[in-house]
Amino acid sequence: MIQGGSRRPLGDAPRLVANYGGQPEDWYKMASNQSAIIEGAVVEIHWCRNARTLLNVEYKIKRTYPKIAPKNQ
Repeated sequence: MIQGGSRRPLGDAPRLVANYGGQPEDWYKMASNQSAIIEGAVVEIHWCRNARTLLNVEYKIKRTYPKIAPKNQ
């Protein structure tokens, strides 16, 4: 979990409730570990989860390209 719950509901919680149901405090933003490397990019998956129903929705792939240090001349 990276965000959400009863302490600080997601900003997207009203939209998630309208589209998928539940209560605002039921929704969390989730993220996978940065483990896959695809074509030089580190890939992380993000999605929203309803903690009561365990419904997972709106998967997104986040790619991060490592910075390459300039070569010494």
